[in-house]
Amino acid sequence: MNQAGLTLRNATITANNVTGGSGGGITIQNDTSSGILPELKYAILNNVTIAENDSTTGAGGMMNFGDINPTVSNTVFSGNQASGSPVDCGFSTNASFAFTSLGANLVTNGTGCTGTNVTDFVGVTSGLAAASVINGITHHKPSATSSNVVNAGNVFSCEPRDATGTLRPQGSGCDIGAIELKVGFAGGIQATPVVALGQLVTVTVVDPDLRFASQVSITAITRVNDIDFESEVFTLDATGSDGVLTGTFLVQLNSVPAPTNGIIDIIGEGMITFLYVDLPNGNGEFNVSNRIFQTQVSGLQGDLVANSSFELDANADKIPDSWKGVGLSGDKRRCNTLTKTFAFDGVCAFEMKNPTGNLTQKLTLPLPANIDDDMFFEVLVDTKVARPGIIASIKIKESDGDVESCKINLLAGTNSGAGGYQSYQCNVEPDLDQVTSVKIVLTTASMPTGKILFDRVSLLTINPRLRSAGVDGVLPPPSAPSGFRGR
Repeated sequence: MNQAGLTLRNATITANNVTGGSGGGITIQNDTSSGILPELKYAILNNVTIAENDSTTGAGGMMNFGDINPTVSNTVFSGNQASGSPVDCGFSTNASFAFTSLGANLVTNGTGCTGTNVTDFVGVTSGLAAASVINGITHHKPSATSSNVVNAGNVFSCEPRDATGTLRPQGSGCDIGAIELKVGFAGGIQATPVVALGQLVTVTVVDPDLRFASQVSITAITRVNDIDFESEVFTLDATGSDGVLTGTFLVQLNSVPAPTNGIIDIIGEGMITFLYVDLPNGNGEFNVSNRIFQTQVSGLQGDLVANSSFELDANADKIPDSWKGVGLSGDKRRCNTLTKTFAFDGVCAFEMKNPTGNLTQKLTLPLPANIDDDMFFEVLVDTKVARPGIIASIKIKESDGDVESCKINLLAGTNSGAGGYQSYQCNVEPDLDQVTSVKIVLTTASMPTGKILFDRVSLLTINPRLRSAGVDGVLPPPSAPSGFRGR
């Protein structure tokens, strides 16, 4: 007579219903009376989920009629019913055991489930989520990292991958049942989205894989204007045994490249990239080697222009707040709509059409005490709607009669029209202790026809700590000319 065996690995048996019989999920029974069916000699269940099956009698999950005793390990019985009552497994009068346990099984309702041992979890809720389709097959998976099946399996006997191909284990132990919960990096690196130089940022990593780790290393790379200025490895310490680790990171720029002219000025927004290598306890996620999170760095520049992106017009006079206009009867703010985008920064820009228009702003004095003398004047212009003959200028008067100024001839001599915003800049270096007035002027006085769209007119200052010339930021004296010899 033919002999056969049954082996189930990473299988889910769910939502079956037997009317007028027992064993809603699975029945272990030999029927050799016909002489056709092979005799079942063994049955092996490993990492199997038997959940939410129903039967009229016996057991809703697994019923054993005693011909053999299946060996069961890393298997969960949960939510199965017989005649409307919870019955996960059972055996007939001629069976000595419902199954033979090899350990790490979870049985929510243990009535009739003989054969369990001290390594099993009997009378324990599973914490399985409702049945859902995963890769085209219906499965129950752990609903959260707190589910009782998570990390409760026998790491030495569990299947190397689960029913979806996920590597086991994902944590300190494999999960009981057919599905391994992906918990390699369930949280994230939490830090302030925008930080400033000199600020201490609290960085938190949440990763259940690290529940037994005391520390983890993080690499922080600070990048400004496409240049990596700082790369630092720092550690996070565990706050408990739950896989939450925290530490602080000081935002700074120490590794400034050596200047070629005695000074380096860093202007612009930066980005800190936090890199966490996800290989805790040697058990990394399948096909995942690291996690990257970024936070923006501000404070590298301070904008002294109020309403620099033309966002506000509280009195609805068509002139942006903090600005004054002359000859701007046909000009107005243009703000983004569902169908048109006008602004590069924020949601509004300012359109000037009048050939004799002026838009001006005087800065509030005194200026902040912690800024540097070197200033950077920048104007963004949309080259799609621009004509030559537009001037942007800044004039700074000092108490000793000196005037520091710079002028930008925007789109001089050509209609760029290539599309997109373009940045125009110039520098001024006033003596801040003597500044009596600062005035910015945008004018279309020499523009013959057409229009121009401005966005983000800025006067930016450089924090002194970013300068690399001398102790007090004073430039070193120039080198003596070739051939010059002093006494």
